[in-house]
Amino acid sequence: YHKGAPNIPKVIFKLSVDPATAAAQLQSGELDMAIEMSPGDFEVLSGVEGVDVVNVPGLGIQFLQYAVTNPQVADKRVRQAIYYAFDRRTLFETVFQSAGKLLWGPGAFDLEDPALDRYEYNPDKAKELIAAAVADGAYDPSKPLRVIYYPEEPGWPEIAAALQNDLTAVGIPVELSPSDSAGWEA
Repeated sequence: YHKGAPNIPKVIFKLSVDPATAAAQLQSGELDMAIEMSPGDFEVLSGVEGVDVVNVPGLGIQFLQYAVTNPQVADKRVRQAIYYAFDRRTLFETVFQSAGKLLWGPGAFDLEDPALDRYEYNPDKAKELIAAAVADGAYDPSKPLRVIYYPEEPGWPEIAAALQNDLTAVGIPVELSPSDSAGWEA
């Protein structure tokens, strides 16, 4: 080492620390450091003696992807209804405590373009779109929409639960399908 021997004699790097228990492990001394924790842990750990809490903005994005070959989402009105039904802002402000920036589209688009729809939360508009898709035979509300997500990704259990709640409220039944890391990476 170019500045002499390190002051830390040994480092143990734990893989697959459960984000749900990381704060408790920091409090008990089982862990000395944790990253990618839930924003809610910031407040919990801020008052813990011997624990320095640093909120560092990172780069990350969470978004929905659709297999448009699936008849349940092939009609664009259904996809639009999903966006109108999902109260992303409330989820961001409550569960994630506004940690980050809420975007309404991918970075490749000019997000200031007034011609692009921002899909602000509007459950009535979502219900209208679903009703039209059902009337045209483009959507079958008796079949649940399967949402596959990776529960070990911080925030996704909360996102999936909120998505299920919001979509069910407008007539889109949701079946949550958590995937393990092997299935997620396949």
